[in-house]
Amino acid sequence: MTMSQELNGTFELTLRAPAGDVPFGTFTVENGRVAGTGRHNITYRGTCRSTGSGVYVKVRATVPHRTPIGNGLYTQGESTRDLEFHLRPEHLSGNRTTSLWLHGFGMADVSFEPRS
Repeated sequence: MTMSQELNGTFELTLRAPAGDVPFGTFTVENGRVAGTGRHNITYRGTCRSTGSGVYVKVRATVPHRTPIGNGLYTQGESTRDLEFHLRPEHLSGNRTTSLWLHGFGMADVSFEPRS
């Protein structure tokens, strides 16, 4: 499979933690556009493009009003966060985790697994 073929499809994102894996969300990539919904109904929309060494991803996370943020606290209004990261081919195949900053989680080890 070439890198451009790997850019299209549906991926399951899983947080990897010592206490156990946590399903994060399902993301679809089609023609360079990324869309998905993660935990707490946070939506992600953006773009991705192939580079010589993998895929550059830039998405905007939209955090809904009253999203739980821990200790019984909730967000006061809707907000957005821009995220940018680079994935190598082994990340897209689910064979390797990578560390990303995720709203509501901070830095997290995650894996992307293609859905058949």
